[in-house]
Amino acid sequence: MRDWSVNQVAAFYQNIVDSQHADAWLALQHGEPAFLIETYDPAHEEVGEHYAPRPGDLGMHLFVGPATTPVSGYTQNVFRVLMTFMFKRLHAQRIVVEPDARNTRIHALNRAMGFVYWKDVPFRDKTASLAFCTRADFFRRIQKDH
Repeated sequence: MRDWSVNQVAAFYQNIVDSQHADAWLALQHGEPAFLIETYDPAHEEVGEHYAPRPGDLGMHLFVGPATTPVSGYTQNVFRVLMTFMFKRLHAQRIVVEPDARNTRIHALNRAMGFVYWKDVPFRDKTASLAFCTRADFFRRIQKDH
């Protein structure tokens, strides 16, 4: 979306709001946008064509803005808070992600949160690595870290 106009981005997010199966959540830090998460029902998205979605599955995309002053561990802390939010507030039973197979940085972060990778699948615009994190796996993982 880096090359998109403000109107194109606004239309994209309006479509998410209008979809009735997805949401976008903007988080602020010190009154400024810091990160964005999109949540969606995988049964209504391309990922649902590549596995059998279960009740309680929730797909997500996370976008963290560039830091003016980098903070060590920031993205991992954001990810942990968002996962907790999805499990506790959105009542997800399992989180589904489908990052680009070449994105090694997000794979490491996903695994640190308890995601288990299943397989690479061909999407229309990428080869995606399909991974799942259950509520139990996530809370067991973060308990080990503390």
